[in-house]
Formats: sequence, structure tokens, C-alpha cells
Amino acid sequence: MSARRRKEDSRSEEKAAAFHRIWLAGLGALHSAETEGRELFRKLVERGEEYAEKARPTVERLRERTAELSAELREGAGRSWDRFEKILDERLSAAMSRIGVPDRDEIRRLADRVEELTRQVEALAAAGTAAPAAKRATKKTAARSRKKAATRTAKKTSSRATARSGQSRKAGRTSPKRKAKRSRA
Repeated sequence: MSARRRKEDSRSEEKAAAFHRIWLAGLGALHSAETEGRELFRKLVERGEEYAEKARPTVERLRERTAELSAELREGAGRSWDRFEKILDERLSAAMSRIGVPDRDEIRRLADRVEELTRQVEALAAAGTAAPAAKRATKKTAARSRKKAATRTAKKTSSRATARSGQSRKAGRTSPKRKAKRSRA
């Protein structure tokens, strides 16, 4: 048994020695990483600075090109917007003229005409001839109003008579409300 024990002891010593070497390698790696890590970090910073200096002209060119493209896009958008506004104005003007809405020029011409007529009326009033003309215009307006009123009354009477005849055929008799309305009319 002692040979076996010796073998086990020698294996244990070998294992302990291997663990000790591993431990020492770890400490060496830590020390190397600490000293070489600082050096590596310093070298990386230097390389980054060199790269930044080399890349600066490229970055500046990219900035300038981006600014140019942005200006071109804004200009193109402005032209497109102007075309859109022109088309919209034309179509709105066409639609408004189709439904009979006067445009600016027509309104301006009418305003000028009203001013001209106002001056003429004022001149006639100053000359004393405006009063008879105003009386004639009032008489014509009154006659037109009476004619319109008579036409409306005739239409109402005609439509009531038609409604009554249809009502009495349907129901066979006239309601008390209808009789009251008839008596008032």
C-alpha cells in the first residue's frame, strides 16, 4: 500500500504544482494586462486621433453635400408648391365662374360703375332733377312688388285647392283644423 500511497502523493504534488503554475500564470496575465492594457489604450487613442484627422475632410465633404441636397430639395419643393397653388387657383376660379360667382375684376368693374353712377346721381341731385327720377323709380318698384305678391297669392291658392281636393277624396271629410284655416283665409 505504500507504493500506492506514494503514487497518490506524487499525483497530489503534481496537481498542486500545476494549480500553482496556473495561479502564477493568472497573476502574470493580470500584471501584463495592467501594464500592457494602459499601453494598448494609449495606442488606441492615438490611432483614433489619427483616423479622426484623416476622416475630417470626408466628414466635411459629406456635410457640404448634405447641405447642397437639402437646399435643392427645398427649392424643388418650393417650385412644386408654386405649381400646385397655380393649378388650385385656376381650378377654383373656373369652378366659381361656372356657378356664377364674380371674380375680382368683375367686382372691381362693378364698384367703378357704382361710383360713376353715384357721381351722376349726385350731379343730378345738385341740378334738382333727381327728385322726379327717384319718384318714377319708386313707382316702378312698387308696381313690381304688387305684381309679385299677386303671383305668389295665386300660386298659394292654387296649391291649397289642389291639396284640399286630394285630402277630401282620401279621407272623405275635412278635419276641424282645415275648416278653421279655411275660415281664416
